[in-house]
Amino acid sequence: MKEQSTNSYVTLRDYLSILFHRKQYFLLPMCIVFFTASIGSFFLPKYYSSSAIVLVQEEKMINPLSAPKADYYRDSSVTLAEQLRTFTEKILNYPQLLRVIKRVGMDKNVANQLELEKLILLIRKRTEVLVRSPEVFEVIYVDKDPEMAQNVVNNLIQSFIEYTKDRKSNLALIGVNFAESQAEIYKEKLNETEKALTEFKNKFFLKTPGKSTEINVSLLINTQTSLSETQLLLAMQDEKIKKLEDQLSGREPVMISGKLLDVSPIIRTLNGQLRTAQVELYNLLHNDPASERVLEYELRVDDLRRRLEEETEKIISQQSMQTDPVLYTELKQTYNDLKEEKAMLVKKESGLQKLVNEYENRIQSLPEQDMIYSQLVRDNHVTNNIYEMLLLKIEENRLDAVEVQQKGTIYEIIEQGRLPLKPSKPKKLLISIIAIVLGIIIGAGCVFVVEITDHSFRSVEDAKRFLDVPVVGSTMRILSLEELSLIRKKRFQTGFLIAIAVLILFAIGVSSSYFYETKIVKQIIRDSQ
Repeated sequence: MKEQSTNSYVTLRDYLSILFHRKQYFLLPMCIVFFTASIGSFFLPKYYSSSAIVLVQEEKMINPLSAPKADYYRDSSVTLAEQLRTFTEKILNYPQLLRVIKRVGMDKNVANQLELEKLILLIRKRTEVLVRSPEVFEVIYVDKDPEMAQNVVNNLIQSFIEYTKDRKSNLALIGVNFAESQAEIYKEKLNETEKALTEFKNKFFLKTPGKSTEINVSLLINTQTSLSETQLLLAMQDEKIKKLEDQLSGREPVMISGKLLDVSPIIRTLNGQLRTAQVELYNLLHNDPASERVLEYELRVDDLRRRLEEETEKIISQQSMQTDPVLYTELKQTYNDLKEEKAMLVKKESGLQKLVNEYENRIQSLPEQDMIYSQLVRDNHVTNNIYEMLLLKIEENRLDAVEVQQKGTIYEIIEQGRLPLKPSKPKKLLISIIAIVLGIIIGAGCVFVVEITDHSFRSVEDAKRFLDVPVVGSTMRILSLEELSLIRKKRFQTGFLIAIAVLILFAIGVSSSYFYETKIVKQIIRDSQ
């Protein structure tokens, strides 16, 4: 045999002809794959999903009674868009997952640290955070137990909102706590000055100083009060400047993302050591709270957290300008404004201190009794004025704290996680579609293999190309009517039996799955009631 040098072109019709000629090799694998996958989907493990929807709001309070002022307590470390992009890290961070595991009771069967780590990884794998819109996100959790799926997703959202509120409250109460601490100090000083003034009056009864010193004493009291108020404002200004410096350098707040761990191997190592120490401390407190090693682990956790913050500051301070230039510029401008205000307050403090020294020198030239009385009156009035000013400042800071807590980012649960009654997985329709596509690919592959390995002639043209002898024509296989009837009968019986077997298996799978799901739904409803 020798192949003739004739040009041949394969068209789509030729491929369809081959497919029709080998249809049994195409249909049989496709049917096997499709029915196997479709029937098997009814026997796969059932997973239930529960989801909660949260609304993110940026509240802006409009207070016509207060003058415009910079919001130093606002959580300006991240913008709303950044928060929406990092919800997964915030909701699924390691300490929060530990709290959720303890709340829902998933730690009952945890025997060691390795099992706890596997459980946390499993929760992260089964949890999905979806951003539905710029102001709405959804948290989905999947579990074999429908009640556990509902409890986990609700506790994840609740824990996240509680953490956000606590952090915002702590930031808002910085000024209140500082003013309260200063008020306690000046209250003690006021009691001491009143006691000293009372003792002086009892000792020198009806011997009060002359009126010549009243002017100097009054001026000294007013100046001393202004000086103390200026010093208090300087202290508060230092607190604000320190907070902005922490934000500019990345120390406030310290958020360790996956990118930051990839940048620094030291941070990755310290973060792993900190997680391990936290888990060991958690297990120790859970198993033996009175152990002497609790203090040792607490010190170790604090030391690792401090070292982690120091290393994080080095990286974040180098990336602040590149990650969010607009936010960095705003913080830098606020920082410069505070520096200028501080410089003005320092000048004012210097001038007031000079006036205080001048009035004190004048009073020292008075008689001793007048001088002592003047000093006592001055100290009492100054301390009383400062104390009243601090009480007023406490109330002002409380009102500011309430305003700060009400504005900024607010998370509102639109829809709580509901108890799922039907499983979300496996998705039978999707499995069937994939099975059809895969069956078509496998069937086409079988046809290709059979066609490649078959070297028989299928037409007169094939014979002409490969045979040297002249080809007159071709004829089909001649079959009798009995043979044709027998072949058709066998094909019909084979197809009928296959169809009956497939229908029986399909009916068994559908009925068993239906009865099983009905039983599970009734049990879920009964347990929830």
